[in-house]
Amino acid sequence: MATVTWPILPQEFNQTPLLFAALSTSFRSATPMFFDQFFERLSVLSGGIPADHLKIAFSVLLTYPYAVIFNNLPNNPQAKHLFSIFITTITFAWFHELYVGFIHLITGILMTYAIMKYNRGKWAPVAVFVLTMAHMSYCHIVRQMEGHLGDAGFDHTGPQMVLTMKLTSFAFNVYDGTKLESKLSEYQRSKQIRTFPSLIEYMGWALFFGGFLGGPAFEFADYKNFVDMTVFTVKDEKTGKTKMFKPNGTVPALRKLGLSFVFVVVLATVAPHFNVQAALKPEWASEAFWKKYIVMRTCDVYRDTSHHPIVAFSLSLYNHRFLFVQVVSFCVRVKYYIIWLMAEGACILCGLGFNGYDAKTGTAKWNRVPNIDVVGYETAQNIKELLESWNMRTNVWLKNYVYLRVTPPGAKPGFLSTLVTFGTSALWHGFHPGYYLTFVTGALLQNTGKTLRRNLRPLTLTPDLKEALPIKPYYDLLGCLVTHAALNYVVMPFVILSFSDSIRLWASLLFYTHVGVVVIEAFFRLGGKKYLQGLQKRRVEQAGLQLKEIPESSKVVVSEMGVPETATEGGVQVGRVKME
Repeated sequence: MATVTWPILPQEFNQTPLLFAALSTSFRSATPMFFDQFFERLSVLSGGIPADHLKIAFSVLLTYPYAVIFNNLPNNPQAKHLFSIFITTITFAWFHELYVGFIHLITGILMTYAIMKYNRGKWAPVAVFVLTMAHMSYCHIVRQMEGHLGDAGFDHTGPQMVLTMKLTSFAFNVYDGTKLESKLSEYQRSKQIRTFPSLIEYMGWALFFGGFLGGPAFEFADYKNFVDMTVFTVKDEKTGKTKMFKPNGTVPALRKLGLSFVFVVVLATVAPHFNVQAALKPEWASEAFWKKYIVMRTCDVYRDTSHHPIVAFSLSLYNHRFLFVQVVSFCVRVKYYIIWLMAEGACILCGLGFNGYDAKTGTAKWNRVPNIDVVGYETAQNIKELLESWNMRTNVWLKNYVYLRVTPPGAKPGFLSTLVTFGTSALWHGFHPGYYLTFVTGALLQNTGKTLRRNLRPLTLTPDLKEALPIKPYYDLLGCLVTHAALNYVVMPFVILSFSDSIRLWASLLFYTHVGVVVIEAFFRLGGKKYLQGLQKRRVEQAGLQLKEIPESSKVVVSEMGVPETATEGGVQVGRVKME
């Protein structure tokens, strides 16, 4: 056999049998480098979207063709598990070249499996929770010490945050499988694991391609029912027999994908002109907080034909600190909208998002694993509605695997449950001071919002709470505007991260949310609450109805900020109608 000379390679590779090894080595290093160069060029063309963000979005976008392949695999759970393991390994370790990070993730996955396989006692899930959180915290600290800020520079800590939710829920679900059914809540019964999974099945769930990079997180029971097709089993009303029917999720999946593309356009065209770093410049603090003739100012800037329309718009808002921050906050949210919507769409396309059929219409529901309700968030009329629509799977995790788990059986959740939930949420995000400024202020804002709703909203309804008064639409609109303005201020440190810069930005905004919270709380403590409740009582009595106090509900909603809130929040009841 003739010898083939490959002039670029060293002499030791100039043998035909070793040629393929050399080409393989070159391919492994050159291909990711090619992609890096491609995304760098795309970053420039897209108006400055970071290359690593584009690379993540591309990886999530690839889960759509993966989902199509997944749907056409043989109806064999083992094949589906192996497919996910292979795709996720290639994507993370090769495409993103995060070899060390992947080892970190695999370590956490195998550690959880080993602990729960050989010890399913009361303290086993607690041990998993502590060790998993400690491992993630260590990685957060290392990342922070290396100088990475926020989402700059994609590494394994993002997927590790999602994986932490999955692994800790798995541990508690296995423990629940050892308990009597009567000792479990309805939610716990639906997620319990009675039969411990094989390693391949477990790894297929942990490394499922549809939600590995940025969520959504989901319990093992949902994955198992999805892979073995149990979730698609329906009962024939005529024959009484069960059959398997998997509805087509293509249309709802493409709706999610299409909406994410809309936000990609926003991110590429609007976001580059509304950067929070601009708000940290010294000259920004000297600009007007609010100008009376804002429309006139905007028109003046637009008359300068040297400016692109979006640039002109951003310049006009730059001179109005309050409005500038509102747009900046929206542009920050858009990044999350894109990834979460894309990922949810892929989960819908492969069938994981299927959640039964609507009782009224009979159409398939695809809301098993939503992470964001964009319309719900952007139109929220109060803090509670707003936070319920954001990072929804994290809210589910905090409620079912932190808040309710800390509370002893039969007892009512108290201050300790709230404190542990708040601390867990904070640690889960990391250790930048900005996170804690946002969470503490957000907790205060959430409590003030609850007080406002309970005392103001009933006054916008008829005394029997059944119909809205003419003032109700104005109340709702004002609630929406005030809610978003307040929270857009609160989340700025979450983006800035630095303590000093966050305080400086808040100061330039005259601490308007903090001031508002203090004024509202002072009003209610100095007699406002008593006055409003007395006013409502007189309205009810004049209508000849009975006013009745009702206790707070045991049902709770826990937001990403880690602060639980009862579903009905107590309040009063008129006849059989609860006043929220």
